[in-house]
Amino acid sequence: MVRITKKGKYPHVDLAESDDYSFNQWCLALGHPGGFDVKRTPPVRLGRILSVGDFIETDCAVVSGDSGGPLFNIKGNSSASMPTSERA
Repeated sequence: MVRITKKGKYPHVDLAESDDYSFNQWCLALGHPGGFDVKRTPPVRLGRILSVGDFIETDCAVVSGDSGGPLFNIKGNSSASMPTSERA
């Protein structure tokens, strides 16, 4: 959550619909370093869309601690977030 208290133009990402994703289209997943560790760089995962339905499936390799970030389509729009995964 971000609280904006001053009027003005702020950078933002346009939201996409699931229809804006198609099979074999490139996508980009961003994560957060596990626990937001300042010594780790944020993971950037490039992949392709595998299927679109109730969920958008990709082949972006998301590992434990690197999940929870947005999924972007080829146009730079986001409509999904990568699920978090539990550490074993």
